[in-house]
Parts: sequence; C-alpha cells; structure tokens
Amino acid sequence: MSTKNSTNFEADIAPFLKHVQHPLRYTGNEFNVIKKDLNKVKVKIALAFPDLYDVGMGYYGLQILYHILNQETNIAAERVFAPWPDFEQILRAQNVPLYSLENKVPLNRFDIIGFSLTYELSYTNVLNMLDLSGIPLWQKDRSNQDPFIIAGGGSVFNPEPMAPFFDFYLVGDAENLIVEIVNHIENQRNNGVDRNEILYQLTKKYESIYVPSLYKIKNIGVHSFPVPKNSEVPNKIKAAKVVKLHNNFYPLKPLVPLGKSIQDRMTVEIMRGCTQGCRFCQAGMNYRPVRERPFGNVEKQIRKSINQTGYSNVSLLSLSTSDYNGLNNLVSSLSDITTKDSISLSLPSLRLDSFDEKIAKFASEHSKSGLTFAPEAGSKRLRKVINKNITEKNLLKAAELAVKYNWRTIKLYFMLGLPTETNTDLDAIPKLVSKIAEHSQRKLAINVSLSPYVPKPFTPFQWEAQVAPDEMQRRLDRVKDGLRKIPRVKIMGRDPRYSQLEAIISRGDRKLAEVIFQAWKQGAKFDSWRQFYSFDIWYELFKKNDIIPKNYTGEYPLDASLPWNIIDNGIKKSYLVEEREKASTAEYTRDCRKGCTGCGLCNEKLKMRTSQEKPNDIHSNCENNENVADQIRYRLNFSKIGLARFISHQNMLEIIHRTIRRAGMSPKYSQGYNQRPIISASFPIPYPYYSEDEYLDITMLGKQRNMVERLNKNVPDGIIFQNTVEIPLKAPSLFSQVEGFKYEVIPKKGINEDIRQEIKQFVKADNWDIQRKNGKIIDAREFTGEISIQGDSLIVELIVKNQKKMKLRKVLEIFNIEEKDSKIIRKKTYVKPLP
Repeated sequence: MSTKNSTNFEADIAPFLKHVQHPLRYTGNEFNVIKKDLNKVKVKIALAFPDLYDVGMGYYGLQILYHILNQETNIAAERVFAPWPDFEQILRAQNVPLYSLENKVPLNRFDIIGFSLTYELSYTNVLNMLDLSGIPLWQKDRSNQDPFIIAGGGSVFNPEPMAPFFDFYLVGDAENLIVEIVNHIENQRNNGVDRNEILYQLTKKYESIYVPSLYKIKNIGVHSFPVPKNSEVPNKIKAAKVVKLHNNFYPLKPLVPLGKSIQDRMTVEIMRGCTQGCRFCQAGMNYRPVRERPFGNVEKQIRKSINQTGYSNVSLLSLSTSDYNGLNNLVSSLSDITTKDSISLSLPSLRLDSFDEKIAKFASEHSKSGLTFAPEAGSKRLRKVINKNITEKNLLKAAELAVKYNWRTIKLYFMLGLPTETNTDLDAIPKLVSKIAEHSQRKLAINVSLSPYVPKPFTPFQWEAQVAPDEMQRRLDRVKDGLRKIPRVKIMGRDPRYSQLEAIISRGDRKLAEVIFQAWKQGAKFDSWRQFYSFDIWYELFKKNDIIPKNYTGEYPLDASLPWNIIDNGIKKSYLVEEREKASTAEYTRDCRKGCTGCGLCNEKLKMRTSQEKPNDIHSNCENNENVADQIRYRLNFSKIGLARFISHQNMLEIIHRTIRRAGMSPKYSQGYNQRPIISASFPIPYPYYSEDEYLDITMLGKQRNMVERLNKNVPDGIIFQNTVEIPLKAPSLFSQVEGFKYEVIPKKGINEDIRQEIKQFVKADNWDIQRKNGKIIDAREFTGEISIQGDSLIVELIVKNQKKMKLRKVLEIFNIEEKDSKIIRKKTYVKPLP
C-alpha cells in the first residue's frame, strides 16, 4: 500500500471515527499514557500487537516493555494495534498510513517495530499492519531507510513460519536485553553501518537473537529446517531467562484504556514459570524455572498502582496462582483495601487440589470473577497421561465450597484429542460433570468449554499427531450429547478446523511463509475471529503450494530434525522423551518443588526462586462501617473537548469513576455482588460532539476538598472539570432535572441560501410533524426552542419535556445539514435550579 509520509490526525482521521466501532481504539489519550517530544529522543520504537486494541491492551508483556523502554530518556516507545476492518477501510480509502497512538506517527517513520507474537492465528495481521504502513513485507526487500521489524513473545519459540518477514527475533525474556539492543541498533545506524551488517553483529553479540536471513534452509523429507550459512553464525539460539523478577520491570503507572478491554483490570505478575509439569503445556515448559516475587514487593506495587489507575479489580498473573508461596500473606496484607476501598482481587489459574476453604471464603468476599477450573480430562487415567495431578475428589470438594460460599456458576475446561484418548475417556467428561451437578444439589450453573488439543513445540507431546478434524468433530459431538442430558450445563466447543490451522502453523517450517502471504493477499486476517476466518482460503492455498496438512499435524519421529530445533529453551530433549514415555504408561512426574525432575534447565545462576515468607492464614474484614451521615452528594460540571469527544457515555461514567479513585477520593458504592459507584447522569451526548457544559452527580463518603483541582490532575486530556457543588442527598435525579440543551452547529460546507430558507420556514411554523423510526409522529417544534444563525454557525436549542427530547440529528435533517460533516458543540445544558 502506498501511503502518505505523515498523518494529520484531525484532518485525516478524526472526521471518520464516528463511522467505526469504538473510536477509542484509535485515539490514544489513555490514563498514564507516555507521550514524548520525538525531537528530543534518539530512537523510536513502535510496540505492535497484531490483534484488536481490546485484546492487546490486556497483554501484560506490552505494559512491561512500554514501561522499561520509556524509562530511558533517549527512547520513545509508542503503541499500535491491528485495526478492525471498518477502520482499515478508512485508512486505505484516505491513503493514510497506520500510525502510533501516542504521537500519531506513521509506522514507517519509526526506527524499530517490535511485534508481540502470542498466537499463531494472528500472523496475517502482521502482514496487514506492515502493508498499511507502506513497509515492505519481506525482509529481503527492505532498505537501510526502513525500520527494523522484530518479534518476541510466546509464539517465537518456533520462528520459522514467519521467518522471511522479520529482521530478527528476540527469544525468551526481554526485560534485561531490550534497551541494550535498541541502543545498539541506533548507534550502528548513526555510524552509517549497513542494515545487513547490523543484523550480523546482533547475532554474534546476543545469543538470544535469531536472524533468519543468516540461515539457509535444508530439506529432509517433507520438512525443512534452518542451517547457518557460515561458521560464525550460531547453531542454536538460547532463550533469554531473567534470573530474578526485579521490581523495576513493572510499571507503577500502567496504561489504562478509556474503553473496555478484554482484561479490564489491573494486572500484577506474582511469579513466572510453573512447577506442575503438565505435558501438554508449552508455557509451562518454556518459562521454567519458577521465579516468585516476594509478596511484600507485590503488595507495594498493588498499593502504589491502584491509586494511579483507578481500577477496582486487581488480577494476580501467573501460570498457577495457588502455587505461589506468598499467596496467603499477600491477600491478608491487602484485606484493608479490598474492604475499605471496594477493591476486588481476582485469583485466576487456581488448581483444584489447592482450592481450600480459606481461598474459597476470601475469593467469595473479594473477587468479582467467577470460579474457573481446568480438569483438562474427564478420566483419572488420562489425567495421569498429561500429568494433571488432580482427583475427582478435588473437583467435588471445589463444587461443594462454591455452593457454600454462594457462587452461582463455575466454568470447567476440558481438552479433546489428547494422546491415548479413548471413548471411555470422552464419556468420563459428562459423567464427571454430572457428579459435580449432583454434588452441588444442582445449585450451580456449569459452563463447560471443550477445546481440541494442539500439540506444541517444546512439550513432551511435540512429536504426537493431532486428531484429524472429522474425528475431532465426532469426539466433540459425543461429549456434547452426554452433556446435554445434564440440567444447567452450558457447552462451548471450538471448531476443530481452527485448531488444525493452529497446529499446522505452530509446528510448521519456513515453507508456510508463502502460504501465509498468499492467504493475506486473498483477504485472510483476524483468523482467530469466527466472523473472519475463511477455511476455504487456507485449504485451497495448501493444495496450490503442495502443502499437505498431515505432514505438520501427523506424528514426528523422535529423531526428526524439527523446524524449531534452532531454538534452545534450556530443557533437555532426553527429558521430553522420558516424559513422553511416562505418558504412554500413565505415570505421574512429581512437582518440581518436591524435588528436581531432571529437565536440565537449572544451574548455579538460573534456578527456582520461591518466596520464603512463612505463610499466614488468610483473613479479611468485611464489615461495612459506612454511615449515612458521612455520605455527601456532589454535582460535577465539566467539558469534553479534543480527543475526549470520542468517549461514549458509558465509557465516560467509568472514566469519571477511575478519575475519582486516582484523585484519592472515596465514592459511595451500591450494595450487592457487583458493586458500582452511585452516579446519576444527564442525557448522553453522542460522540463525536464536543461539550462545554456537562453534568454528573456522584455520592461520596465524606466531604471532599479542592475537588476541581484534584480531578483535573487525574483525568485524561480533553476532560476539564469546571465546578463542583454539594447538593442534598435526596435531591431528584439529575436526569429528571434537565430542561434542555443549546448547540452550536458548524457545517463543513457552510450555511447556504437553501439552508437559510429551510430554517426560516421551520422557525415560522407553529408545528412541524416528523416520523420516527417506530412510525410515531411527533411535532419537532414542540421540542425545539430558539434557532438562529450566527456567522457560520447554527444555534439550536432543544427542549426536554417529560424526560423526553428530540435528537439534534433529526433537526439537522430538516435543514438538509449533514450531521457527520459538521462540528457540533453542546454549549449549554439547562438544569432546573435546586430549591
């Protein structure tokens, strides 16, 4: 795609955002955003996530890199996400390049673009983002003037399918290396060093950097794998591992989206790695050894960050939260803020064998999320095969505790197509779910998720075949038929064709790059989204390129040269083979915490680090000491201009809530399970209208001083608080007291004579009937007040009657004025004075 060299956001983008879903995906301006003067930095890096903003903003790795890079005064790190098709269409139609959110800079003007690859079905989005940026897709086609295109993340442990598109991969933990690598690239560029020479230096200097262009491809049978072009290029790329999770890795002021994201909560990493040794789990193998953070460090981060974000929900990030040694001490130490400040604490990744009475009680009091468990397999035999050391007794006990502590729903994850699986194992799933339902006296709704298994690299099952889609569908149908007989069970099953494509790419070689490219050319993108995935495109291209899916989803010989063998994740092949053999005999391997299992990863420097605090009992104080006398209701008056005009009404309410929390104020919350601040709003203002006069009522605990100053220090740009007044606690709702609005409309094409005549006729008329969508006829004059022309502007007053009003858009249609082509400002909100 040929694009402009620069982006004028207000001219090129803003006029079109009213036509897309969720404009806030493309505006930036979030809480805690870092926007540097790019003239004062030496190097610019765009952190790119090849999926929707809503998904990418929930990826904690991006938050960590954004924080680490922007701590450096000479580096500016900005963000970019895959645009949804509606916005992509606008970019292409207007010939506008994809840009970063912070300074709205086209990606082709960055020095480095770093992609986080977390899922194989997002790969076509990488190509789409590069094309939208006017950057050559293939590495071989880039010049010294193009940015370096790099990648990291969980999916790069098999880099081959996307290798021809990237300049280099950084494999493993990036925290200790990314700043040094970025500075090295910039220094060499400033010295006039050629692009290819820089790549050659990188692979010699850093053992965790893989430069695909320095390797030739060797074919053995139906597969290929990379081989160094000369003796100075490493045979193996060693995954980087941080020895310790340092506090300075983690942002105390993390980014907070203005709109909803998939993970709409504050995330805090408590440990990395897992000791359970589940044989299907790629992350559990690649992110060994376990490195726990001291609970005191985690507590300090939460206490400092919660006031910087305004979040009311904290999620503890790990692969197995209940294994964390400091869990009891952590949740006990936070009991004051979880109670007093209505902060909920989510404990994801709980293991069934450690879900005890203490955790159940705490979670029921302080967590808004539901209960989720992953038995993975229905039978004890198959759980032994995959090394999932939980019992039916564990699961029934968890259901019993769920009922005791008033949960209404639990979610259970199962995988289908695991090695050695039989019909008996499949039938064990509905039998187990039925027992849970009976044990809970059918008081629980049970959501069951069924996912086809994908054998992944660097697991004991990396050599195993994936069950073919037709057979996988038969297994899904068999389990679903059994589950449908159980009352209050909801079933969610994934289409096996998604999982087959995931397996082909995750176990694939460099030959797949051409298929991925051609799939993108034919329109493939957002392949993990049901509404966009086209099975026909992919399977036709496999045939066209002589790719036989079974060559990638079938069983690999133990002595095969696997495409991902170029990467060394630190675990011995002999260990994986031994674990595979144990699986075949359904033999458990113990938890690493109970003694070394011989994977070969740990050494004197890199080893398991656990929190050594003596565990305390979990305790909390759920007493509510609020007093009605302490409750004070305030009316807030504010304006909404600039980028804030794209904030929807619902998002604005959440932003105000977070702003109040960031300002150190305590709102009054509703009672019940999902507590919300007590807010009374006026009529919503459509985006992207500007507003100079908005109102909102909120009930606070205690008298608040200097509210305007404190709020304006903590609110996103474009929202400006002008006044706050105390009003009676029992005053009528704000909505019921609004009497009307005054708007200024500035049409893009001006106010011609025809429009002037239409306005004159309307003003003179005693009534003016129009028909609404529902067929009802209303008199537009009944809902309009003064209408006048002042220079290039049209002034319109709308009247509210019986809490009903007419939309400004309908008035403009009468005058043949295009709302979408006009600048509209709400100048005044008329509110009935309080007695």
